[in-house]
Amino acid sequence: MNINEWAKRDDLQLEWKKSWETIPALKQGLELLKDVALPAESKIPDGFDPIQFNALANSRREGYYDALRNIEALKEIKRPSESLPGPWEETKKEE
Repeated sequence: MNINEWAKRDDLQLEWKKSWETIPALKQGLELLKDVALPAESKIPDGFDPIQFNALANSRREGYYDALRNIEALKEIKRPSESLPGPWEETKKEE
C-alpha cells in the first residue's frame, strides 16, 4: 500500500484515529519517543569538525521527528482532488 491508496481508505484512517483516541498507550508511547530524541549535550569525538558533527546529528534528529509526525498524521490525510483544471483553463475567455 502507498500513501495515495491509504488516502482513499477512509475506513483505515478512521480506525487509525480511533486507536489513538481509545488506546492511551499509543499517545504516551509517541510522547516518549519525542522525548527520547530531544537535543542533549554530547561530546564531539576527537577529529570531528564540530559543525559537521552537529549538522549530522541535527539532520538525523529531524528525520526521526519527521517519521513521528508522519505516523501521527496518518489519521488525517487529505485526499487529493480527483480532477484538476488544465493549465490556464480558468483564464480562457469563451468566444
